[in-house]
Amino acid sequence: MAFIPELQEGLSPPPSLLLQLRRRKWKQRNKNLRSLTMTWDLIFLTKPLL
Repeated sequence: MAFIPELQEGLSPPPSLLLQLRRRKWKQRNKNLRSLTMTWDLIFLTKPLL
């Protein structure tokens, strides 16, 4: 079988796509962190009331 660079490149995703995926993961992680901090704030704010 001959070595075909086009085929080899087709197997690996372009770096821009990887960057987008990485950014998407970070955005999700940041959202999770934000929701976590929000819940903790709510807990700490409502604890004195309870």
